[in-house]
Amino acid sequence: YLAAGMLDEALGAKTKLRAFNQGGTYHYGLIKLLKGEPEAALEAFDELLEGDANTGGLSGRARAMYDLGELEEFEVTLAELESDWGDEDPDAVAAVYAWTGQSDEAFEWLEKYFEQNENQLRHYFFAPDYWNLVDDPRWMDLRRRAGMSEEQLALLDFSLVTGVDR
Repeated sequence: YLAAGMLDEALGAKTKLRAFNQGGTYHYGLIKLLKGEPEAALEAFDELLEGDANTGGLSGRARAMYDLGELEEFEVTLAELESDWGDEDPDAVAAVYAWTGQSDEAFEWLEKYFEQNENQLRHYFFAPDYWNLVDDPRWMDLRRRAGMSEEQLALLDFSLVTGVDR
């Protein structure tokens, strides 16, 4: 639902997961950001940070602070994310820069991630974290290099099977 931009459906699914303590907190916060509810998003991301810092919590918190206009706290959180997790999870830093419209910085961090995890980048091409980058020519170049351009995907013979008998 989230990758398709169906935010209400995604929110319903993540709310159910959270009610049963089955995770989903990061994506719940992301959906709240996408729906223009940064206060609720911040609560979710801060919940992720309780007890231990992590990339999802810090990356989400930075974006929520940015959307709330708390730019000083945004800068502090982004600096912490970069220094503590930038080498290990450059994609989390890229997501913050993409969210805030800083495309050059976002692509710089995505390139770092691509160098480390070329085969892992594929699932990000549909992630809402990077929707602000899709009109940039560098996005299509990165997709091509990862084997995910429209032309490359069109070559795949794929059909979805439903109602499989067991």
